[in-house]
Formats: sequence, C-alpha cells, structure tokens
Amino acid sequence: MSPATVYAQCGGKQGLLRSLMDDWTQAPLITDAQQQLITGDDAAQTMAALGTAYLRITKQWGDIIQVVIDTAPHDDESGAVLATAQRRHNRSLTAVCRHLASIGALRDDVDAPLAGRIITYYYGIDGLLRTRRVFGWSLERANEWLLAHTSAAVLRSPGEPPNRN
Repeated sequence: MSPATVYAQCGGKQGLLRSLMDDWTQAPLITDAQQQLITGDDAAQTMAALGTAYLRITKQWGDIIQVVIDTAPHDDESGAVLATAQRRHNRSLTAVCRHLASIGALRDDVDAPLAGRIITYYYGIDGLLRTRRVFGWSLERANEWLLAHTSAAVLRSPGEPPNRN
C-alpha cells in the first residue's frame, strides 16, 4: 500500500498515530497482564509479571513509542497522543500499585501513589528503550536491571511481615 492510501484509511498522520497508540495501549496483552497483576498475592511474581508486560509491549511497540516520544515536542497531535498513552499507562499502573498495597507488599515508606511514581520513573512508557540506549544492553538485560531496582525501591524485604494498613 502507498502511504497516501494508509493515511486516507486512517485519517492522516494524526489518525494513524492515534490508531497505533490505541493498539499499543489497549492491546489484549495489556488487559490480560493487568488482570494477572491485580489478582496475585505474591509481590515478587506481580513485579516480575509487570516487568514481562513492559518487555512484551516494548518489543511489539517500541518503534512506535519512540516515534511518538521523539515527535511529541514538535507536534501538538503527537503530544496529545503521548499524553493519552501516559494517562492510560498511569491508570493501569495505579491499579497494580493499589493491589500491591492491599496485599501488604509495599515498603513502610512507600504508599500506592508513590509506588506508581517510582515504577514510572524506572519503566515509564520508554524506560526499557532508554535503559537499552544508555547502557547498550539487550531489552532483556535492561528489564532485569529495571526490575531489580524497581522492586528494591517499592517492595518490602523478603521475610519482612506485611504491612496491611
């Protein structure tokens, strides 16, 4: 297909970007992962599943994510697409962090909103891409590193009694 045909079917560049963002932020792998993330009672498994979800999303949609991030500062529509993607990401992550709090998995000095900000700091929408670029690692190695640091920052130590306040 020619680019003109694709643009005509999607409503131009903006429509194409919105369609791709909808695919990346509402893909079945995201809804399936979120369901798994908010039902388990093992915090380490929940964090590992979260890391796996970020890895799968990045492998499938990383090129699109990077284009949107790179274009957003210069293009209002790309900025709006990125803002929508970030809102959707934050909504999903908030549910996961509330679940971690409800099972007493968070450190005493970390509540659910702070856990969400910490995880976003490390992973965010493009954390794996940034980590790969900065360190020159594979996405898998970047995920291992991010997962270890994120877990240490938000989860209580193994063997520490849960805080169910």
